[in-house]
Amino acid sequence: MDSKQTGSDLRDGMPFLGGHLWLDLLNTTPILAGVAQDLLATPDQCERWLAAAGLPTPEPPALEQARRTLLALRQRLRAAFDELRQTGTVSKTAAYAVNLLLAQARVELRLDVTANGAQLVENFDPGPGGPAAIVAEDFARFAASRPAAQQRLKGCANPACSMVFFDAGKNATRRWCSMALCGNREKIKRYRTRRAEI
Repeated sequence: MDSKQTGSDLRDGMPFLGGHLWLDLLNTTPILAGVAQDLLATPDQCERWLAAAGLPTPEPPALEQARRTLLALRQRLRAAFDELRQTGTVSKTAAYAVNLLLAQARVELRLDVTANGAQLVENFDPGPGGPAAIVAEDFARFAASRPAAQQRLKGCANPACSMVFFDAGKNATRRWCSMALCGNREKIKRYRTRRAEI
């Protein structure tokens, strides 16, 4: 759903560069200054990421379970990302993990009638699956509606960067997680190399 797509930006110092919520979950393990980070390592960090992602934050007693569920989903979706890039399909193992979370959710449909006509409104309630069910729904919608996504799922061209993203550009030529971050660094590097050769 468009409402769950995240733009290309940083929020509260955390990367939201994937273009889709499930990709942003994968990007919670960035490499900063050569050191791997985990933005979901503690309940406090998880709470901060959930807020930046615009996801509901469970109360403290349930937050640790929600964090563990997100960590497990992140691991499964990392494998699914690799599968999609290599084969263009989702494995039954990935589908099973996503379906476990979706089974806990509830979708309510309502027909709204206004002066402009009728509109079908869908409300997704994640239920006990919490934030992970919302991420699972985003992945499921992505996998079901993007049959040619294989060529558009990419990793940043900077070998020191671990970010992944969906290239939504017309020509699918995006190379960097962000021009402001890795792309700009590469431009500066090339410029300095050219200047040194003069």
